[in-house]
Amino acid sequence: MRIKVAIFSEQWIVIHGLSRMLSFDPSFELVASGLDGQALLRDRQILEQVDVFIWDGEAAVSALVGWENPVKHIKIVLLSRNYNKGLQHHYGNVKVDGFIHRNCDDTTLHRTIREVHRGEFPDNVEAAENLPAENKRKPSPVNAVSLTKRERQVLKLITEEFTNQEIADQLCISLRTVETHRLNMTQKLAVKNTAGLVKEAIRMGLSVY
Repeated sequence: MRIKVAIFSEQWIVIHGLSRMLSFDPSFELVASGLDGQALLRDRQILEQVDVFIWDGEAAVSALVGWENPVKHIKIVLLSRNYNKGLQHHYGNVKVDGFIHRNCDDTTLHRTIREVHRGEFPDNVEAAENLPAENKRKPSPVNAVSLTKRERQVLKLITEEFTNQEIADQLCISLRTVETHRLNMTQKLAVKNTAGLVKEAIRMGLSVY
């Protein structure tokens, strides 16, 4: 049986990145996502489908405080850049079932969702000691290099699913220049394609705004 997941974030790039990371494993099904957490919480039809709800950031916490969960089987997971063991496990009437660090990889994301779905409380995002071994051995490409302002603009539009021609039109540059920026970014970030660009931007905490 597939685990049905919903995602709330105020940043489209986060939703897009998490969605792609979930798509790598057929045992997960994304049933809902959105920038308006309150709207998702009010939609009983959506809530009845969801097994695990991933919430991003402080805005999510403030929304959860006043929420009465009408569907008791839903598990709540918070996405946080500053996770620590002192974080609360309850916000108002809502029990938080797990935390995911923004720098986690897809394997950690998948494992955390499965553990939460089973009713466990995973404590797997405590600073660097629990990051993947490959992240410990060498600096991440994002931290080791800096993207130019133009590259960041191009990357932001890529995550919003603009085509190369649409990016060129939006930024008033040539199609060839866009292609050059894409090539440079794939080399800097050590990825092969568009999915890799989006995944690395999310997993390594790259800000493109």
